[in-house]
Amino acid sequence: MTCTCPKCHQKIELDLPEVTEAGTSATCPACNARFNVFRESFGGRALRKSSEISCASCGSELGPETFCPSCGAQFPEYLVISLGRRRARDTKKIKLKTSPFLQKDRSTATQLPSLGMSLKPEEARHQEVKAPGSRFPKPVVIAVSLVLVLALVAAGSVFYLKNKAEKVYAKNFVLATYCVQTGVDRSLKATTRMSAEWKAKADAGQPYAAHPSADDERDFGLINGKLDLALSKLNDPPKKFAACNDKLSRLQGVYGKLRSLVSTPGTSQQIFVDSASKLDGEYKLAAREYKSGMPDEIMGELVSASMKFKGLKLLLSR
Repeated sequence: MTCTCPKCHQKIELDLPEVTEAGTSATCPACNARFNVFRESFGGRALRKSSEISCASCGSELGPETFCPSCGAQFPEYLVISLGRRRARDTKKIKLKTSPFLQKDRSTATQLPSLGMSLKPEEARHQEVKAPGSRFPKPVVIAVSLVLVLALVAAGSVFYLKNKAEKVYAKNFVLATYCVQTGVDRSLKATTRMSAEWKAKADAGQPYAAHPSADDERDFGLINGKLDLALSKLNDPPKKFAACNDKLSRLQGVYGKLRSLVSTPGTSQQIFVDSASKLDGEYKLAAREYKSGMPDEIMGELVSASMKFKGLKLLLSR
C-alpha cells in the first residue's frame, strides 16, 4: 500500500499484511512523525471521506463505489491513517517496504590492505579465494543460490496469483447469485400483484391488460445490468470452481422464464397464475441443486454475504 504521511505528505509504501483491526503504528522516515494505521469494515465508510481510505486488499485509494476500482473487491475493507488521534492497541510497528531516502552501500566501503596481502606476489592477490572445505567455485555457488531463489519466488507468485483469482471469482460468483435471487423475488412479487389486480377487474366485469409496473421495469433494468457485469467476470473460472457456472446457469434460466412471464403475461389469468406457481417450484428445485456439492470456499462466501443480504439467506434456506 502506498500511503501519504499525514504530517509532511511524504509517500510511503507499507506492508499490508501487518495492518489489523486493532491498529498498528509506523514512523515516517522523512519527518519522524508517528502515525497509526487501522483496518475498518465496509460498513464504516459512511463516516469516512473517499480521499482518506485505501483498499485493504490492494492498497489503492477508494472512491464512492461499493467495489475497489483497482482489484474489483466487492464491499472491501479499508485502511485509515491518523496522526496522534487514536492509540493503536498493540505495540507492533508496521513495516516499511521502501524508504524515500538513499541507503548507504556498505559493500563499497574502503578496506585497508593487510600486511600479508602486501607481501604476496601480484598474481596471487588476484587469485580467487575459496572458502575452506568448498568443493565449488564461488560463482557456481552464487548462480545455484540465485536459481533457487528465483524458483521460490516464481512458486510463491503462482500461488499468490492463483489464490487471488479464486477469491475474486468467489466474490463475483456470489454477487451474480445475489442478482439472480433478487430478480426472482422481484418477479414473483410482480406476478402476485398482477394476478390480484387481474382477478379484481374480472370480478368487477372490467377489462384488464396485465403488464409490469414502471417500478418493476426500472428494478429489472438495474438487476440485469449488475448481473451482466458480474457474469462477465466469471468466463474463465479457476479449475476447482469449474462446475459452479453450470449451477448458476440453472438459476439464471428460471429467472429468465419468470422475467419473460412478467413481460408477456398472456390473456388468461388462470394460466398466468399456474405458470408463476410452476416456475416458483422449478426455482426451488434449482436452488437445492445449486447448493449441492458447492465448494467450501464459495459456500463460505455465500454464508458470509447472507449476513448482510436477506435474499441470499432466503436462497440458502430453500
